Amino acid sequence: MTPPAERITRVVAIDLDGTLLPGNSVSEFLARRLGHRSQLAPLEARYRAGESTNAPIAEAQAQALDGMNLSDIEQLLAQIPTLNGIAETTTRLRESGAALLIATVTWSFAARHFAGRFAFDDYSGTVLAERRPRLIGHVVRHFNADDKRDYVQSFCRQRDLDLSACIAIGDSRSDLPLFRAAGLAIALNATPEAELAADVAIQADDLRAVLPHIR
Repeated sequence: MTPPAERITRVVAIDLDGTLLPGNSVSEFLARRLGHRSQLAPLEARYRAGESTNAPIAEAQAQALDGMNLSDIEQLLAQIPTLNGIAETTTRLRESGAALLIATVTWSFAARHFAGRFAFDDYSGTVLAERRPRLIGHVVRHFNADDKRDYVQSFCRQRDLDLSACIAIGDSRSDLPLFRAAGLAIALNATPEAELAADVAIQADDLRAVLPHIR
């Protein structure tokens, strides 16, 4: 549960792919399990090389997800390995007056799953059309690195907070605009590029490792 507005002193925004899900992305995991990995692999390679945005991956996977039952997707998402200590970390941060966001460019239905599972207050992501109980193979809204920063900024402004009150935790180039704008940027198990842009760089298999750096 979000702390009352008058008690929110900061916002902690945490990335999903590669951060809360170490060594994994939602798209790659679903592609492996649903049998369209070969279709996405070259698109993901271009994204990692900085040659494209996340949009081509989303468009390709949207077609593969068309008609999938959301309950089946939820069962698959529950199987993705997560970083240790997430629930304990979010509990301690909330007790300190922080609002908690999953700030990601991946599918918003996946961010919604993990936000509910670990009691985050809000989430972002690329939006796939839904006609419950099924997904529809049409991307309603693409979401990129600048959108991630703007999403967190909007959340802060609605609570009369500046981005200097935001702590951003992430691992890759989709986190860079937010890292540059946040009051504190923590690179967790990150790429060299993300580590250079961060204030703190950590290698850990437990999210509680960030707590000593958050005052």
